[in-house]
Amino acid sequence: MARRRVRYSDKDNGSIILRIMCAVVFCVSAFLYLFVYQQDVIALRLSRLFDGDGYYVPLVFSVFGVLACQVLQLVCLHVFRHEKPLCAVTYFPSLALLWLIAEFDVSDAGGWAVLLTLVLMPFVLMFMLGRHGFFMWQVRHVRTLSRRMWINVMFLSAGFILISCCSNYDDVMRFRLKVERMIASGRYDKALGAGYYAADTDASLTMLRIYALSKSNRLGERLFGYSLSGGSGALLPDGKDVKFLLLDDALVYGYVGLDAAEYRGFSALKHRFFKEKGCNGPLADYVLCGYLLDKNLEGFVKSLLACGIKDFSSLPRHYREALVLYCRTRSGHILTYKNEAMDADYADMQALGKKYMLSPKERHSAVKDAYGRTYWYYYYYVN
Repeated sequence: MARRRVRYSDKDNGSIILRIMCAVVFCVSAFLYLFVYQQDVIALRLSRLFDGDGYYVPLVFSVFGVLACQVLQLVCLHVFRHEKPLCAVTYFPSLALLWLIAEFDVSDAGGWAVLLTLVLMPFVLMFMLGRHGFFMWQVRHVRTLSRRMWINVMFLSAGFILISCCSNYDDVMRFRLKVERMIASGRYDKALGAGYYAADTDASLTMLRIYALSKSNRLGERLFGYSLSGGSGALLPDGKDVKFLLLDDALVYGYVGLDAAEYRGFSALKHRFFKEKGCNGPLADYVLCGYLLDKNLEGFVKSLLACGIKDFSSLPRHYREALVLYCRTRSGHILTYKNEAMDADYADMQALGKKYMLSPKERHSAVKDAYGRTYWYYYYYVN
């Protein structure tokens, strides 16, 4: 008996193309959402869930997350099997799953609103389709560049935009999470690159950058190239305003040779520093930068002399900038330092500030553009 050849209509072929296109768009977008955008957030959530003992491999987790969402979509596709032209709606429960994984907070009313929107969206769209014929069914078949194809892609894109915009974590939190993960893996260069050009910061992010710079032997060279906050109180975690999200406080305390129990602010660091009579390890840089963060040039100079440094020309950039500022602004100073290039730059910065004396905003902007990564800018323009 001869087997009859099955012929697929253009409509069947169109439905297959539509499903493939939606699957490709969703899987690629979901992978990027989990692996790139939410990688650090998921690390935090798993760390809290397992009390810091969770083992998180971003690539593996992202792949399994996308597979779980695709399985859920296949279930939804069976439920809405009679509404094939709007294939994108079957992915909205999968978008809700992505939101649950990365962003959902039980105590957040906004999170519940987003979750309900994603879950109920398929039913709302199906109602509109059945009641009003919607606006897309004028196109008879689904072709590669058809109107129906792009409407489905548009709905998927709108869903990803919704869950990306309704985030529970601001930029500073994401910077902190990335820096901590990079520090944990010893990739200090990548840690220092997180949010380098961003103006937003907080004391905890400042503490993380100080630690990463010190581990890279660039603390006195690059610290004031970042937006900073918290003064000397941001040197070490205090469990309140300055704290880790993923790492342990003992990591930094052990690094500077201080016990967490004896830490009582910057004074504890200064006491340990002078007790050891001018150590040259990380503690020395922490104390020197602590004075600079507090704009205490006298304390900085005294601590610098306690280190027994004779050749000031070999000091890191920000230390030399502080010495130029000290010699220019203090009378009866206990040391003399001259650097022709830096003296000229300092004079140019002062002249630039006087040029816009009648417009504080323009003066601030002009000086920041030219000298925003110097200690001088921090001293005069950062509160």
